[in-house]
Amino acid sequence: MFNEAFGGGFSSRLFNDIRTKRGLAYSVGGGIGTNFGHPGILQIAMGTKSQTTIEAIQAAGEDIDNLARQPITDEEIQHAKDGILNAFIFRLDSPDKILGERMTYEYYGYPPDWLDKYQAEIKKVTAADVNRVAAKYLHKDQLAVLVVGNTKEFDKPLSSLGPVKEIDITIPPPPAAAADTGSDTAKPAASNPEGKALAAKVAASMGGLPKLKSIKTMHVSIAESDGGAPPSPVDVTISFPDNMHVDVQTPQGNLTIVATPDVAFMSMAGMGTRSMPPAQKTEMLSQLHHDLVYVAQHADDPAFTFTAAGTEKIGDVDAAILDIGGAIPWVRWYIDPKTGHILREKYKAMGQSGPFDGETNLTDWRTADGLTMPRQHENKQNGQATSTAEFQKIEINPPVDPKLFAKPAEAGADKR
Repeated sequence: MFNEAFGGGFSSRLFNDIRTKRGLAYSVGGGIGTNFGHPGILQIAMGTKSQTTIEAIQAAGEDIDNLARQPITDEEIQHAKDGILNAFIFRLDSPDKILGERMTYEYYGYPPDWLDKYQAEIKKVTAADVNRVAAKYLHKDQLAVLVVGNTKEFDKPLSSLGPVKEIDITIPPPPAAAADTGSDTAKPAASNPEGKALAAKVAASMGGLPKLKSIKTMHVSIAESDGGAPPSPVDVTISFPDNMHVDVQTPQGNLTIVATPDVAFMSMAGMGTRSMPPAQKTEMLSQLHHDLVYVAQHADDPAFTFTAAGTEKIGDVDAAILDIGGAIPWVRWYIDPKTGHILREKYKAMGQSGPFDGETNLTDWRTADGLTMPRQHENKQNGQATSTAEFQKIEINPPVDPKLFAKPAEAGADKR
């Protein structure tokens, strides 16, 4: 009864105050959790715009405090009774619904006449009963405040509510991915002679190991498109082995993404700079370590494993399969045994919706400045086409300012 009167419906106190009177939330409600087999969680939840986040939270706190000064009234009790009893009728308007309720009560040891007693007991509840329960169970000083949103747009700092503890809600990679025994995910334990020969053939086809190992920096201009939209210009600057700077032209402005072992962040004009969560930083560096040049540079590196794993038809080619791992996350190459060109690569990656199986078809191999690279990349996630990338310009060993990989010190920037 307390839950219904305080936070259960359109006539509840929270709804009337926070939504109807103050206009701070579209949805708001909550109460004292009651579960069959264990104690419930007391919670109050609402959705509000960023600019009224603190105000809305404080309003809920005021409504809790007001219970002592302005107890639940007889009128509120009557509205709550009507809401519960009217809804109860529709919960039991067919034999299957009644049977479902009876099965639940039987399982948890409720008396056989519980359905009849429930309605009768609801009718008996008084305002004094409800206010006694509220005083016993609802204590604002024992509540934690959980906020999800854009802190830069909040009306006040979260610290105005008390000490703040940040929680990383990034979806982690699947823990079993590295140990998966499936053919497309198994990380090779050791190189074999055939695998080493394939790696050497790829390195030779790209310009040879001396040329590859001479590459310290790269700058690539890409036209990337997805879903039929016009291509977006993307500039990627790499300083091997583990510094990457990406500029993406978006309709909202230029987006900069930087990942290094020491710092990882995203920055956009007018929106400031935001640090990447650790898992996202790891994913960015994993992408860098799957770069064709980076892997081919290590064709003779004993820290890398190169394992030949049979063949598979790619178009008209019986492509040789090469599993690569060891010092880098697993990646699989499908190689034309005649040319040494990589026709396709597969890998595990993390996207906005969680982990996925990645696949890229590589075509239009061209040579410039002694380096042979594929200019067309067609990407898939879990078998579905997602984007295409055309490598329009590749510069080898351009001068790179170290500041390109440093986090900007700007007003209002995220200091995490």
